Amino acid sequence: MTDGVLNCASTTSRIGVHPFVDGKKVDLLKAILDATDAKIVLSSSWRYGAFTTATAEEQLFLMELLRVFREHGLELWHSVTPPSADGCLHRGKEILKWLENNPGVEKWVVIDDVAEDLEGVMDQAVITTWENGLTKALAKRIIDVLNEGENQYGNNL
Repeated sequence: MTDGVLNCASTTSRIGVHPFVDGKKVDLLKAILDATDAKIVLSSSWRYGAFTTATAEEQLFLMELLRVFREHGLELWHSVTPPSADGCLHRGKEILKWLENNPGVEKWVVIDDVAEDLEGVMDQAVITTWENGLTKALAKRIIDVLNEGENQYGNNL
């Protein structure tokens, strides 16, 4: 349940032994959404806990995430990417499939701290780190990319 986007190494809030979300990072996400009219399409493993048999800790995590998002004026997510047929996480392919099924989407960005499973979408990826998570500088770059429609910063955001 660690994330590296909405939490990081210095996050103090916890669900059980796992770091929870950092309110300042949720505020940065809200700033991105407000500035761009973007929507959240969940492609992380978090989506499995929401729709499959989840442990009590995973259910608590999702309920708390919903509460925190609402406190910050956010909907939890707009949509989720379809799972791979083999049940393994192939997020790049899943994101491309979601885009194929939603042809009106013209501008998009993938925000994650793990690049390994983003094959095919790295040109639109903003990679955070576990050390820092989502930062003000990255949020500004994401806003620029979404408002300009292209990733002018390459893969090193």
